[in-house]
Amino acid sequence: MGKKAQWILLLVAATAGCGGNPSTRASARLSEAKEVRVARAERGVLPNVVTVSGTLAAEDQVVLGMKVSGRVAEFLADLGSRVEQGQAMARLDPTDFRLRVQQAEAALQQARSRLGLPPQTSHAGSPGSPGHAEGNPEAEDRIDPEQTSLVRQARAVMDEARLKRDRARQLFKEQLVPQ
Repeated sequence: MGKKAQWILLLVAATAGCGGNPSTRASARLSEAKEVRVARAERGVLPNVVTVSGTLAAEDQVVLGMKVSGRVAEFLADLGSRVEQGQAMARLDPTDFRLRVQQAEAALQQARSRLGLPPQTSHAGSPGSPGHAEGNPEAEDRIDPEQTSLVRQARAVMDEARLKRDRARQLFKEQLVPQ
């Protein structure tokens, strides 16, 4: 079949679907009757209902702040829940605080060694700890300034300088070095 014959066949099929009597279509719609009920009009009060969308906000709000900075480990109250005065709201992660204490203890040990004091265990000096002497908690922490490492180092430098000076004087007296 040629192209012209295909077009004619397509055109005939399309016009056949569009045909039909318009009055038959309207009568078919009218035959589908809908059930209708009639009611008597009454006077009454309708409830006041308003439908809105938005965000619900509390009447009272509180902004929380911590006395120290840190990372929050857990929240102990849910958002929107009622809380009492003095109730814990959150717990901070103690890791940072523990690390700061260890850092301070290490700095203390460095300072003690610079002063010539023996190393001290954590919290020594408190009653019941190994570094605590009965009656006088500072008995072990007596410092002899002459025995501190800084003073001993300064004394060694001074002694060496005196020896060099004395040698230079002696060599000058013997006229082995120029003035």
